[in-house]
Amino acid sequence: MPDGKIEIAFGFEEAGQGILNVIETLVTAELGIDDSDLSIVLGDTAKVPSSGSTTASRGTSMVWQAMQRMKPQFIERVLNAAAKLTLYSREELMLGPGGIFPSDEKRGSPLLLFTDLAEELGDKECISISTDFQFPTTPDPVDGGHFLYTFSAVLADVEVDLLTGRVRVLTLDQFIAAGPVVSEIGYRGQIEGGGIMALGYTLMEEALMEKGRYVTENLDDYLIPGIQDLPIHMKVDPIEALAEGDPHGPRGVGEIGTVGVAPAIAKAIHDATNHWVNSLPVSPEEILSAVKERKSQWKTMKL
Repeated sequence: MPDGKIEIAFGFEEAGQGILNVIETLVTAELGIDDSDLSIVLGDTAKVPSSGSTTASRGTSMVWQAMQRMKPQFIERVLNAAAKLTLYSREELMLGPGGIFPSDEKRGSPLLLFTDLAEELGDKECISISTDFQFPTTPDPVDGGHFLYTFSAVLADVEVDLLTGRVRVLTLDQFIAAGPVVSEIGYRGQIEGGGIMALGYTLMEEALMEKGRYVTENLDDYLIPGIQDLPIHMKVDPIEALAEGDPHGPRGVGEIGTVGVAPAIAKAIHDATNHWVNSLPVSPEEILSAVKERKSQWKTMKL
């Protein structure tokens, strides 16, 4: 751009799913630049046509795919332009934080600043690369069908209080297969946050209704997890390997941190009490009733 920024524009929006962080992390890593060199534009349909929502974790895949298509040509054109302004050949140059560097030396000051390159090029020679592609869909789409999948395995260790029927999760470990990790902080935050969210609706959160209207109307009687309700131990272990020949790169992790938590907790409760819960949130009264029945059966067997 005329101000020396490298602008990347997408036709979708940030809606709290963390796509801005994904874009910044991917683009700076792929180009070798600093975040201060980057300008991100989202949802400006005068620049980029609307590409629909980024729900269902499509955004990460779309950004990665776009970068793979645009990066080689963009770098080639930038370095060719820089070569004309220096004594170096295109092969001897590379992009780096703030500008163009000799390919054998990326420390110190740039050989040519992005701002100087933009000034030399002028508005008419602004380097611009674009791409468009269809997000993959199933060959035979069905309701709720997906094309790109993520997978998870969840280990929950619980403690059941036999006096109150209350359940506490002591350990919540998640193993997530979603391809290469784009942002470690974002990845971990999404999975841990999703895990706590799922813990909440598994053990605590109940929205009661009566005659089609909510009885639970406020947070004073709709309990959500607090810091004291968190597991003592939480682990997120990403599985980054993709199947051989997989061209789709990293998947989003928008929801996968929630889906296996309730079943894992239910299985752990069964291991502790021999009772399968089949409704959420788990009812302490149901647990106490099941434990009482089990004790009665044990006494009968003993007699």
